[in-house]
Amino acid sequence: MTPYSIIKCEETEFDVVVTTASTVYKVNKAKGVIYSIVDNGKELLSSAIEPTIWRAPTDNDRNIKNTWFSHNFHRAGAKAYGCEIAEITDKSVTVVADMALVAPVIMPIAKMKTTYTFYAEGGVSVTIDAKRCPEIKPPLPRFGVQFS
Repeated sequence: MTPYSIIKCEETEFDVVVTTASTVYKVNKAKGVIYSIVDNGKELLSSAIEPTIWRAPTDNDRNIKNTWFSHNFHRAGAKAYGCEIAEITDKSVTVVADMALVAPVIMPIAKMKTTYTFYAEGGVSVTIDAKRCPEIKPPLPRFGVQFS
């Protein structure tokens, strides 16, 4: 094992913290999102990496945009129902979050299983399996993640 292939994981009340030789990742257990990546002492994120369905409406959206606004799609955020360390090896740590994308005062928009695999040699792989909740009738503007 090289010095660059060291990986550790610890769980606190609020976070899962994965540490490699040069990078520390923090996953917020309440939301199921990565909210901090410190690489060689420098924070790379100004806010959490959040799932999102929002995009600015275009002229072609004139018939649906009021429905999107009434469902608060523009204010949706992540909520975790569970977030746990699924696997630890000498090469990687896998964290799985059962999540929903929720809008204030409205039922969940989509249910998601998000899997983060952190690699000892550096980097993270993110897989999101998202399914729109059947009670949500309007088409979703899009689905993605937002970095800032």
